Amino acid sequence: MFAIHEPIARFVAFANLDKRILAQKSIEQEIADLVDLIVARVPDGKVGEVAESLITQVFDLRFEIFHWLKGHNKRMEDFVPSLVGGQTVDMECAPYSELLKAVEEVVEIHRKIVSPIWDGKNMDAQGPAEETSFIKPDYGTIQQLAYHPSPKVSFVKKWMDASLQLELGWIIADLIFTKQLSVSSSRIEQEIIPFLQDAIIRFGAYSIFTGYWSPNDELHVPLINRMEILAATLELEYLPPNAISSSELAHLLNS
Repeated sequence: MFAIHEPIARFVAFANLDKRILAQKSIEQEIADLVDLIVARVPDGKVGEVAESLITQVFDLRFEIFHWLKGHNKRMEDFVPSLVGGQTVDMECAPYSELLKAVEEVVEIHRKIVSPIWDGKNMDAQGPAEETSFIKPDYGTIQQLAYHPSPKVSFVKKWMDASLQLELGWIIADLIFTKQLSVSSSRIEQEIIPFLQDAIIRFGAYSIFTGYWSPNDELHVPLINRMEILAATLELEYLPPNAISSSELAHLLNS
């Protein structure tokens, strides 16, 4: 459960607009608080710094939403409408069309990266999570991995952070699409799109480095090529041991 299969961004954006989507007030409030912080900080702050400052909130909200959906045997797309209609900007006009294209590309690459992880862990095999069996993960546990002597273990923290920063970038994009956040065209083109691309490159490279993912030979797009270059650079620099397995990681997190 350290990387989810689908982004929560669109769910967050529309749940903040339509309070009827969520029946659980605590998550509704967490979403509202996160959106308020993003709307307050993005206009005057760099997107990377905003993402870094909200990592813990995104981590907590991601798992709260995941658990709520599992408990109701639902998927995010069951609740989220498409980006069409009066609540959204004109997606065919620049720079929104370029941002949408970037988001779709990054989401598709993210899906290719995490699908093998989910398939290997068989996340959905046991059906909806029961309230009594849910143990909320702690971001502090992830932070402790940064001090592990094995680079392939310590980089799990960087891997998780890249995933959370990517999620925050998606949330920002969907808040722009749904008119909840106003950002200039130049910032979309020069800051937000590059931020999304940099985050997926780091997430993909760390996925390769830690042994979670290996790109298929047919995947020769520029972003994946840059992931492979970064992963190779990390391997040369850190000369790590064999990749950590899922069972070894679970043991470390539960010890």
